[in-house]
Amino acid sequence: MSRGLLSNDREWHDSMAEASNSAMPSQLRDIFVTILGNSHPTQPLQLWNDFKMQMMEDFIHVHGLSELDAEQRTLQSIDNSLRRNYNKCITDFGIDLLQSNYTNDSDNINVETEHDLSQRLYNTLTADQTFIFDSIMNSVRQHGPLPSQDHPRIHYIDAAGGCGKTYLFNALISTCLAEERGVAACAWTGIASTLLRLGRTSHSLFKLPVPILNTSTCNVSANSRHASYLRSLSLILIDESS
Repeated sequence: MSRGLLSNDREWHDSMAEASNSAMPSQLRDIFVTILGNSHPTQPLQLWNDFKMQMMEDFIHVHGLSELDAEQRTLQSIDNSLRRNYNKCITDFGIDLLQSNYTNDSDNINVETEHDLSQRLYNTLTADQTFIFDSIMNSVRQHGPLPSQDHPRIHYIDAAGGCGKTYLFNALISTCLAEERGVAACAWTGIASTLLRLGRTSHSLFKLPVPILNTSTCNVSANSRHASYLRSLSLILIDESS
């Protein structure tokens, strides 16, 4: 078999190769996490070695990191996503390359870089996207994570596929990060969540049971650390709310 891959790993190698032709590095990292978490490849370290350069391009070319630091940031991002979505860590898959001093900061957000990125994204929004963006961010900036009974705090965006909802969501996420506001994004499927910056499944974010029944409730106690985290968020984006 080419490159020594087992037949059941060929599918994941081909998926990563195809995605690397068009996906952004952050999306490629999320696809890698989804493969690790759901598909259990037999040679995850080889999959990492084959595609690590594509997965860390943004840390090199956008953030200006050295190749060594970019690799560590990429490993950290993957490890954080595995912990959030699958209660696993990267070492569970035989990828024991992450240095301990890179594991503390959950996403290592560079506010200055994030500000530049958010401005670039905002400047490329359409008129409709800009109207929605401004409406949501005005609410976030006015109230932050505090509850309000006097102003609407739920915004529902209804548009056909391909209209740029995900692009708008990522612009909102970047702006919140640039302003150092708490933000979370989720979707109902693991694949859909990979398209969102910091994306995770709705089940992971809200601790929902599987399957969800009419009597199901979130597994988050009011005094838990996760409840405090949810209350601290200024914006929660849920893709495909229906």
